[in-house]
Amino acid sequence: MNLFLNDILKLILSILTVFIIGCSSNKQLLEQSVKHYKADGGAYLLYDTQRDKITDKQTVNFNLQQEYQPDFAKIGINEQISAEQLLQKYVEKVKNNANVRDFLRQNVLSGEAKKVNIQDVEIFGLATTTSKGQEKEVITTFLGHFVANEKIYGLLVVMDNPQPLKETYGFRSAGWNAVNLARELITALTSKKY
Repeated sequence: MNLFLNDILKLILSILTVFIIGCSSNKQLLEQSVKHYKADGGAYLLYDTQRDKITDKQTVNFNLQQEYQPDFAKIGINEQISAEQLLQKYVEKVKNNANVRDFLRQNVLSGEAKKVNIQDVEIFGLATTTSKGQEKEVITTFLGHFVANEKIYGLLVVMDNPQPLKETYGFRSAGWNAVNLARELITALTSKKY
């Protein structure tokens, strides 16, 4: 019996180690992106729809409780809201609405979020750039979901005031930074078993 318990404990420890290392490397992706885009901060949230909860959240100089008003009116979300509330509302909106899911998939295939598209990964989403109220300061957001290992995950990526760069042709809208970070995170997440 002790041998059996030891094997179970070893398995649990190895799963936790993989999860912690995965979260750590995702935090590094976030930190690198914030630095690369010379942003004031950033965050991402990962929502496991099967377990109905946020399973990973990472921030760099960004308060997830801070409310902002991203314009996702195309799917019925356009209100002052925190990042966590936004992701939860998104999950509810897409859960039982095939038309919204079709729209979001097309947006990834050929719309404003097309840079997030990864071959052989089913990704849905939108990107938006929101003024912070101060002159020339913005928050960029990618909001979407993807299928990995037969599970569906919601993903929210936020960049706080990214700067225009030569490689982005002087743009700082979400399609040039938040969407790129979302692609890197989805690539990392789909290569792991959760």
